[in-house]
Amino acid sequence: MIINNNIPALTSYRQMGANQKAASNSMEKLASGLRINKAGDDAAGLAISEKMRGQIRGLDQASRNAQDGISMIQTAEGALQETQNILQRMRELSVQSSNDTNTLTDRKEIQKEMNQLIEEIDRISTDTEFNTKKLLNGDLTSSGTTGTATTADAVSSQTTGTSGNIAITDPSTFTGETGTWTLATTDGTAFTLDKGDGTGAQTIDLSTGTATVDGIELDISGITAAANDEWSIEVTAASTGTGTSTGGAVIHIGANSAQSLTVDINQMDSTTLGGGTNTGTA
Repeated sequence: MIINNNIPALTSYRQMGANQKAASNSMEKLASGLRINKAGDDAAGLAISEKMRGQIRGLDQASRNAQDGISMIQTAEGALQETQNILQRMRELSVQSSNDTNTLTDRKEIQKEMNQLIEEIDRISTDTEFNTKKLLNGDLTSSGTTGTATTADAVSSQTTGTSGNIAITDPSTFTGETGTWTLATTDGTAFTLDKGDGTGAQTIDLSTGTATVDGIELDISGITAAANDEWSIEVTAASTGTGTSTGGAVIHIGANSAQSLTVDINQMDSTTLGGGTNTGTA
């Protein structure tokens, strides 16, 4: 049995298919204008390209955000410029009214204009907005709470080995050697003062104190464990907290997180600006 074959023809057919595939890829790149159209072209390059594409689009949007922020600030600036002009006019009127060449009728007319100007400042503060967001009424003022250290000063002179009351007095400053003492509650009013190093403990009565001292560390200055020695103590209660800022307009000006600016605009009505309220009599 004879098997007929044409190896050159098969080779030519395979090469033609490869050329057609390469031509198709080239046409795809020419049509799109991109070197990488799919992961098969360059997997690593495609990943890098997509990451950079996302960064670029984010920066484009951040640029638009910044322009919107500038427009908002310009709107507020225009309103504040008008408010400044009104304040200048109010000052002129106050100087004019202080001149005794004016009659009572003249001053009444000046007061009428002054009242109108105060109302206009309040109107500008209330009505100025950008994209329905109020700008000058205090909504864009940052506020928040921050942790503070509260000190309850309980100072008394006691004799070692006795008990007594710790009265709440003005803060006192102590110098000299300082040791750390702790308070442990027993019955809600009596506390055991223990330095913790085996040098001795002291029971004190806090029934008349007005500060909460349960579990608070005490700083003792110049204390010894000898009998009949007098010592002074200062109770310091420290409280900590985390502050969360609210308010203000956050303008995101970057492609990534934490790339933003906060615009704070205080309330700009007549009371805040020192113009008082509309109580003048015309």
